[in-house]
Amino acid sequence: MFAVAAVLWPAFAPPSALAAMRASREQDPQPLPAPPPADALQRSHQLAQPGERHALLQRLVGEWDVAVRTLRAGAEPVTGRGRMQGKALLGGRYVQLDFTYELGGAAVAASQVLGYDALRERFTSSWRDTLTTWALECEGAPSPSWRDGMALTGRIVEPTDGSVQPCRIEIDLGDFERITCRQLVGEGAAARAIQTQDWTRR
Repeated sequence: MFAVAAVLWPAFAPPSALAAMRASREQDPQPLPAPPPADALQRSHQLAQPGERHALLQRLVGEWDVAVRTLRAGAEPVTGRGRMQGKALLGGRYVQLDFTYELGGAAVAASQVLGYDALRERFTSSWRDTLTTWALECEGAPSPSWRDGMALTGRIVEPTDGSVQPCRIEIDLGDFERITCRQLVGEGAAARAIQTQDWTRR
């Protein structure tokens, strides 16, 4: 009799008791997911290690003199000078560039973090400065024909009207003692340079 009652009881149990039973089952420990296969773990480990592209960025580590030239349509170029310090981050996976310079009489401070995403096979750049409160994020795939340089694309905001334009950053790392960086807006043949920076190692 008690066995039959135990089997039939859930069918006649009040809703509150059934809810308690369901909550108890939901709290039972769930089986852990199967671990990833060994080859997936090995590939993940390999992708996490600095490689040839990261070594290219490490050329920027050190102290640099910076000459800046900003170009505006219909106006004279604005020039400035300052310094930049490059330092390796996270075991050589990234390089951080900290700038201080004067441009048109205004003091500017900026930080740029460059890296190489081995998973997506793309260079990355994140730029922030005291002239804005937003970041400029760019990325670009390595070029087989330009092993000592990189071209990264993104979108830049024009603060005067809030418009957004495509932009490109080109960094030539072919010379260990002098680096040239150009920023352009627009696409393809219509792109025009809006700033150039020459970095000379101290």
